[in-house]
Amino acid sequence: MEASLDENVIFLNGELAVADAETLRSRVVELVRKAGGKIIVDVSRCHSRSMVIVPVLLGALRKARAMNGSAVLRGVSPALLSILELTDLDDVIPMVQ
Repeated sequence: MEASLDENVIFLNGELAVADAETLRSRVVELVRKAGGKIIVDVSRCHSRSMVIVPVLLGALRKARAMNGSAVLRGVSPALLSILELTDLDDVIPMVQ
């Protein structure tokens, strides 16, 4: 999986392997810092169907809030929504279509 930044939108693309989760989380946190803390995380091209994505999303949210910013998820698939609901993150991380 890769992460890229365009304006204040972080795009997560591909499948997330367990072995890559910490590296991706660190990369996303760095992108949040570069974006100034107010970000949209676009997961419309993220194909993760496991809980491995949770620390990545929490890292983005925590870094944004630490910078007095905000993080919003965009393009959440039904599979990812079910993961967010299982972890109660659907009540923590705002989502837009």
